[in-house]
Amino acid sequence: MPPHDRTELLTAIEDGDVDGRQEGWSGVVLAGTPGAGKRTTAFALTTLGRRYERLPALTTARASTLDIETATAGHLDELRSWAQVLHEVSRNGAAHIYDTERLRSVRDSGRFPVVTLDTVAALDAFASESPDWLTVLLHGPFDPARTDTPRRGRNRSDRELRRIWDRFVLTVRTDLLPALEVARLVDRAVQQHDGHPAGP
Repeated sequence: MPPHDRTELLTAIEDGDVDGRQEGWSGVVLAGTPGAGKRTTAFALTTLGRRYERLPALTTARASTLDIETATAGHLDELRSWAQVLHEVSRNGAAHIYDTERLRSVRDSGRFPVVTLDTVAALDAFASESPDWLTVLLHGPFDPARTDTPRRGRNRSDRELRRIWDRFVLTVRTDLLPALEVARLVDRAVQQHDGHPAGP
């Protein structure tokens, strides 16, 4: 399935025919390989309005990027013992956890959670939590300046995600559009299916 270009995305959103969904979304999943622009798009979404709130993974590692947040090992253990772990993965020897406790808190505040993922396993975990995530695949040519992930790891993630291309509501080439415009496309899709008219 070829990726949608900008014109096709705008037409689908304006016609209310994004993968045939008519109900509101439970949140936004930005998926893509390392360096695809997930973090910058997530940040751009939060600048469009207070309705969006990032849901970074919790980790005991030093938080140096927008998609992770430092927590104590004791807190992560508590989340595990309370069965609050939505998805857990180990990166560079450190656990990274997405938890249902913070997810509920974001939704209870009336905001849309925004998560960034780069594996099918993580996408499966969020799909199991709710079938109503607005799933967005961000992709583009490999640019070593945008990530410190080795090309081999990036290619593995790319192959995994391309095999499930049809599971994404939107697909966007982030090398062709600035992050703010990508965020606006996502925002219009959210507004359309949340029962609000898309903005200009």
